[in-house]
Amino acid sequence: MDIKITCRNCERTFPLVMAIDPENRPGHCPFCGEVLAFQYVGTFVETAERVLSYGAEFARQLTLLGELAGGFSIDKASVDGPVEDALAAQDKLITEPFQSRWPPRPAEPVS
Repeated sequence: MDIKITCRNCERTFPLVMAIDPENRPGHCPFCGEVLAFQYVGTFVETAERVLSYGAEFARQLTLLGELAGGFSIDKASVDGPVEDALAAQDKLITEPFQSRWPPRPAEPVS
């Protein structure tokens, strides 16, 4: 699976694997350096690694299941639905347009 993410700061889209590359700054945008998960950089990296691993295995197993000849078909909505719901969860958490909060602006108190 080639999962891509978009940095909300510079609006560039790139493969998730670039955001966890140990040669760069893991958990940061490889283009603008923005933190991708405030206060949770380590968790972001670990979770992204699991998503990439499980995603590849899920796609492989689903392909194997689909290649089995027989009297069944896989309901696409039953596979797409939970994935779409998981992706929509992030949008529910963000109620206002994204603004980088780091580093703090000189006139802005750190909260």
